[in-house]
Amino acid sequence: MTAQPSGLGIVEETQDALAAYATVSIAFRVERILRVQLLERGLDGVHLIEEDAAQPYVKDDDQLKGEEPTRWAKRWDIKNWGIFAAFEGDERVGGAVVAWNTPGLDMLGGRDDVAALWDIRVGPAHRGAGIGGALFRRAASWAKERGCTHHRDAEHQRTRVRLLRRAALRPRSHQPLRIPRPAGRDAPHLASRARRLSVGGREKSGLS
Repeated sequence: MTAQPSGLGIVEETQDALAAYATVSIAFRVERILRVQLLERGLDGVHLIEEDAAQPYVKDDDQLKGEEPTRWAKRWDIKNWGIFAAFEGDERVGGAVVAWNTPGLDMLGGRDDVAALWDIRVGPAHRGAGIGGALFRRAASWAKERGCTHHRDAEHQRTRVRLLRRAALRPRSHQPLRIPRPAGRDAPHLASRARRLSVGGREKSGLS
C-alpha cells in the first residue's frame, strides 16, 4: 500500500465547508496536450500521444459559470456526497469530492453502487508530493464503504484530464497510451470528450 505523505491529514467535511474548499486553486498551466489518434476509426479505441501545446495557457475550471464549488448545492442535492480536505498542519492544501446516491445526476444512472470522483485538487505549491494520490485513495475507500462496486470520473475536464495525466505522463511519456473502446450508451459522449483533452505542465500541475 502506498504510504500517505508525512504530516498530511485528510478529513471529511460537510457541504458548509465548500467555500473554504474552493480556496484551494484548481488552476494549472497547460504546456502539453494529448493528441487523439483513432484506431480503426475509433472502433478499436484510441491512442493518446503527448505533444507540446502550440500556445501554453492557464486553465481554471472554477472560473466557468456554475462550476465553482459553492454552486454545486444549487444544482444538485449533495447531502450524500463525500467531501474531503487535505491539511498540512493548519494549512488547507487539497481536496476531493465524491458524488453518490444523487437523484437526477445522470452519470450515476440512478444506481447506489456507482460513485463518481467529482472533483480533485491540490494547491499549486504542494503538487507533486503525493497529496492527490492520498486524496484519491481516501475517496475510493469512502465509496467502497458504501457498497460501490463501480466508479466514474465526472463528465467534464475537471477530473478526467488529471486522471489520464497520471497514466500518460511518465518517463516514457512519448509512447502512446491505449484506451479501450468505450461501450454502451456513454460511448458517443466519451469519444467526443476525448477529442478535447488538455494536460498541464509536468511540474506545475501534477496531482501525484
